[in-house]
Amino acid sequence: MTGSVIKRKNGSYLIRISLGRDSTGKRLYHTETVNDTKKEAERRCRELVAQFERGGVVSQDKVSLNVYLREWLEVAKKPKISARTLGDYADVLERYVEKGIGRLPLSKVTVLHVQGLYAEMNDNGLSGLTIRNLHSVLNQAFKQAVRWRKLSYNPAADVELPSRKRQNIIRAFTKEQALIFLRTVDGKPKGLLFEVALHSGMRPGEYLGMTWDCVDWEAGTVRVEKAVTRPKGQKPFLGPPKTPESRRTIPLPQSLMKKLRVHRTEQLQERLLAGARWEDLDLVFPNSLGRIQNERNLTQRYFKTSLKEAELSKEFRLYDLRHTCATLLLLANENVKVVSERLGHASVRLTLDTYQHVLPSMQKQATETLANMLES
Repeated sequence: MTGSVIKRKNGSYLIRISLGRDSTGKRLYHTETVNDTKKEAERRCRELVAQFERGGVVSQDKVSLNVYLREWLEVAKKPKISARTLGDYADVLERYVEKGIGRLPLSKVTVLHVQGLYAEMNDNGLSGLTIRNLHSVLNQAFKQAVRWRKLSYNPAADVELPSRKRQNIIRAFTKEQALIFLRTVDGKPKGLLFEVALHSGMRPGEYLGMTWDCVDWEAGTVRVEKAVTRPKGQKPFLGPPKTPESRRTIPLPQSLMKKLRVHRTEQLQERLLAGARWEDLDLVFPNSLGRIQNERNLTQRYFKTSLKEAELSKEFRLYDLRHTCATLLLLANENVKVVSERLGHASVRLTLDTYQHVLPSMQKQATETLANMLES
């Protein structure tokens, strides 16, 4: 650990302390101006060096929490996480931190500030899950600030968090509603897309990012290897799936595979008609010019229209096709592990937590099955 004292033209002294390197190899420094004698500047320099070596905070700059968080995302997180996750981090910080405690100097943020933010979010009706998601991001950022000697302690470490209870409502078609929906969309524009979504349980970004090289005609399967990433304010692009567990192979019914073959032929004809305007991303479900399908347009122009025609609730969302796949499989007593793998969940526990509304029916069926075995 080294420090230097440099005399300025105006008679003041600049103290410069080397803080080592960040995760990218860039050198980090702490600088401080002393408007006093050289002896006092040297004393302050020694004090700062000793403070750093004890593991204490050195930085006393007035950089705001917002500025620090942007630096943290760029330097510490961008090289390690996907563009999708980086965008999620930036979005949650912009939404809940930027206009509030984000304006405070980083060095002035306390446990009470963070606890107050969470309390305000709770009072505004935000779910415990949303608060915990934000906490996960802030906690990482403050831990890094401690490692970079910008803070002496993590102000998010000792806050009290709300329960993990999910407040979001899981909506799913019943078996009868699913059949009505499938009959309604059969042969319609984007109808095959909706069929694949419901049968596969894929996330919208996954089937909209699926390419033809991921379709195995002989095995009758599709592989999830890509997903549409939509960074805020940027053009969407194909990136890796959400998690390592999201990379998976999903079997599809032969009837769907036959429809996909017909769809492939029709798409090649569309491509010829579009000519040079066609953007060849090899997508299974692109827009009319081969580009990534706009999810909002897909929802409003096709999904909501299909719901209305099928006389189903307009409250259903595109994502609910995934929920329907999972719910119907669980109600049919399919193995939870199999369902979890189909959905690309990180764990069986996540599947059970998400679809806990199905558990009572599963328990009742399990009870009846056991009774029939023991009473026969």
